[in-house]
Amino acid sequence: MLAESLTVYEIALGEVVARPLDSSRYRRLFAEVEPTGPVMAANAAARAAFGAESRDPYSPHLSLAYADGAPSAFGSLKDEAVRARVSGVRFEVGALELWQTTGLAADWRRAGSFAVRAA
Repeated sequence: MLAESLTVYEIALGEVVARPLDSSRYRRLFAEVEPTGPVMAANAAARAAFGAESRDPYSPHLSLAYADGAPSAFGSLKDEAVRARVSGVRFEVGALELWQTTGLAADWRRAGSFAVRAA
């Protein structure tokens, strides 16, 4: 199982980025994640576990908003995230969650939570 193959690791949030015209509605407002060895290894393990391949390099991030809103709204949302001091936040990953993401984000449901091994 994927979670059992990982140990607790840290996520460090970087710059808050707003791309209101990005082709992916899921990458319009996000915080960059420092691409540390453990972060990149977790992504590689997940890709292997799920047989996922991508031609695009992995760019770790934490989505802050999923939206189809007006491009002008994203500047305000970014300003709020900066005021909230999102950049520089650090936290440990102690579990992975699996989500059913069919339909609108409001319809998404958590399918399960899986603890990673203690360091």
